[in-house]
Amino acid sequence: MMARPSLVMGAWVALLCCGSAGVAAGQDVSFRDLLSSATAALAAGDTTGYLEQMKRGEELLYQGHVNRPFAQYHLARGYAMVGDSVASVAALRRMLDEDVEALMIVYTAFDPAFVSVRRMAGFQALLDDARATEIRVTHLRGALWLLEGSGSQVVASIGPDGVLLVDTGYSLASSGIQRALDDRGADDIEYIINTHFHEDHVGGNANLGYRSTIIAHPDTRAALQQDQDFIDGVVVPARGGAALPDLVSDQPIELFFNGDTVYVIPLKGHTTGDLVVYFSRSRVLHMGDRFFPATMDFVLPSADIDLFLETMDALMALVPDDGLVVSGHAPVVPIAQLRQAYQSTAQMIEFVRAGREAGKGVGQLAAEAEERGYPARWVGAILEAIGGE
Repeated sequence: MMARPSLVMGAWVALLCCGSAGVAAGQDVSFRDLLSSATAALAAGDTTGYLEQMKRGEELLYQGHVNRPFAQYHLARGYAMVGDSVASVAALRRMLDEDVEALMIVYTAFDPAFVSVRRMAGFQALLDDARATEIRVTHLRGALWLLEGSGSQVVASIGPDGVLLVDTGYSLASSGIQRALDDRGADDIEYIINTHFHEDHVGGNANLGYRSTIIAHPDTRAALQQDQDFIDGVVVPARGGAALPDLVSDQPIELFFNGDTVYVIPLKGHTTGDLVVYFSRSRVLHMGDRFFPATMDFVLPSADIDLFLETMDALMALVPDDGLVVSGHAPVVPIAQLRQAYQSTAQMIEFVRAGREAGKGVGQLAAEAEERGYPARWVGAILEAIGGE
């Protein structure tokens, strides 16, 4: 029986593994420790211990830290579990007031811990405010616009052929996205491309894509057709109908839309169903959650490392020097930044591959990686991807 796909490796927890810009490494390690202790306390039935650990988590992570909303969700959950619904709503309110990633409050609909909280007037007002979140719109190039505030970075192509969206954000942001499109005189949404199956990238599929063709990798459609684990005790139900992709392919696709050639390219890593999207005329590449510019980190595939290298080499050749890169949870950066990160990643892959062939173990490779200025934390992931331990 196939295991349920997990939503836990979203933007927040992914960076628990990869670090975060502007934060001392010790802080991230401490939060990992707190989260581990909180999870253990909850497993033992100690809801008060769980709550206390997450209070410390919110205190530890400064406002704007990518993992702070995740800590605040757990904090609100802890308050709900000990019966303090007012404090639970207050924690959720801080999430929403501080960070658009806090639209992850959509998970409260599936979380049994929030049954009583969901009946409170303050919680309903919170949902209304979330739906009213303003989407910030910035012109990129040509027909392309960047839509920020939905939980992930959405790119919209708006022109005579209609609208093409890359990702749809959380469901609570759908009204805001539609308002942003309407304000620019956009016609119907003709295409949606899902970069992967995580909620912050596909949550608006049903609301925005009911008359659209949704394009995705086959593994994304398969994942959406299954229940998905968020955290222990929280399961997002399988999707159907308008939420599901209509056109799936594990091979590159070319679209001709609004005067641009749109390349849809498989590049697994963050999930097994990742796609990246390149708008050739506009020279804009959307990397989904495959690249985190703040830390210069790639999320490496768990296998097919040579295919990853081959695909990235082709992408780097495809995008000119004035290209722009959009990623799921960071500001737009020049292609030079992606090239630099990829060059470092490719060099480290070859370093680890050569070390494995020479019979070196994880510990020795990690130590040598640090001496060369490579992130030692990558060694295990690279060994897994190239088939060695």
